[in-house]
Amino acid sequence: MNSIIHTATVSIVVVATALAGYHRFVVAPAALTAVVDLESIISECQAELQPLLIKAASDQERAAIQQQAALFPRLLQTAVGELAAECRCQVLDRTVLLTPRPGTLDLTAQLKSKVLK
Repeated sequence: MNSIIHTATVSIVVVATALAGYHRFVVAPAALTAVVDLESIISECQAELQPLLIKAASDQERAAIQQQAALFPRLLQTAVGELAAECRCQVLDRTVLLTPRPGTLDLTAQLKSKVLK
């Protein structure tokens, strides 16, 4: 009878430890959420490029600025992917979350520093 109780106790401790470790190292890190304000970043990029486009004297300058603007979405996507990898979290646009949870990270400043150089 003693060996059955001992075996059951050891089994419960092992299973509880495994579940706690799984929750701590697998489930909890995946549940982290971060937000970025893409609208403000895109607006800033447009605000930077618009005066340059207006002041451009030649068609070559305009074409270079338009090419730079065309590369922006790819640069933004790459930067968001890098942020997600760095924080090991899910990165969402701020407008997606109706009610942000406590502990939600705001990575807008870091994204701006990566994209708007």
